[in-house]
Amino acid sequence: MARITGTYRITMWDHDEVRAFVPAALPPQKPPLTLDAQTLRILANANAALGNLILLC
Repeated sequence: MARITGTYRITMWDHDEVRAFVPAALPPQKPPLTLDAQTLRILANANAALGNLILLC
């Protein structure tokens, strides 16, 4: 099943019609977000990499 990540809302800005993306509420509900061992490992590596970037600032 494809995850619906949000919707678009049409509005006006300075006489132009624009579409604004409105994200769905978190956490995802349909289907529920499941984190298997591989996904958790990737997430941990990404968090560590972000931590390293913060240390460089």
